[in-house]
Amino acid sequence: MAGIAEYAMRKAGSELNWTFTGGQEIGSGHRGAYYWGGCTPPTRKRIERGDNVILDVHAMYNLYLGDLARNAIMGEPTPEQRELSDVFVAACNLLLESLKPGTTYGEVADKMDAFMDRTGYRQYALPGYGHGIGIVGNEWYPVLMNSSVPYESKGGLVLQPNMVEIPAVVLNRPGVGGLRMEMSVLITKDGNEPLNKVPFEPAIIER
Repeated sequence: MAGIAEYAMRKAGSELNWTFTGGQEIGSGHRGAYYWGGCTPPTRKRIERGDNVILDVHAMYNLYLGDLARNAIMGEPTPEQRELSDVFVAACNLLLESLKPGTTYGEVADKMDAFMDRTGYRQYALPGYGHGIGIVGNEWYPVLMNSSVPYESKGGLVLQPNMVEIPAVVLNRPGVGGLRMEMSVLITKDGNEPLNKVPFEPAIIER
């Protein structure tokens, strides 16, 4: 799967993959369902019926980086998978709606933490809701979170027009599955513009 993704992106114009995991990230079943798991370099694991599948791909054009993560479910979802998916999609929509000029990173993170608390999914959510993106990784940090730990977060940083952010939602529920969303979003003077149109809902692969 990682090789197919790499080939498709190269055919579309990508000049090099990038990621600190060493390539495209594909995780299925238990590999996408570790508590707070954030990276899934590809292994020889076979994708099986019933698996949640994370597809997290990284392209580069003229040294500018892209980061896109979406998901699939192999076969009819279980009730637990549907619940996870519903919370995940709602979280993705809330995060996208929250990225507005004049809003701080900390305010976005606090809103997302409160949502995760209300749904009971805080323990399954990676405690950070995105990161920067730019030329060869220079704008990777800071992370969209509200932490007092030095060098971990800049909660007071204000979103401004022409910034490009990678909002991210990572929900990993052991025994059920994992889901991940990342995408490039341009902050505009009135809100934001997603730079791709791939739906948040996991694709259901019946066969």
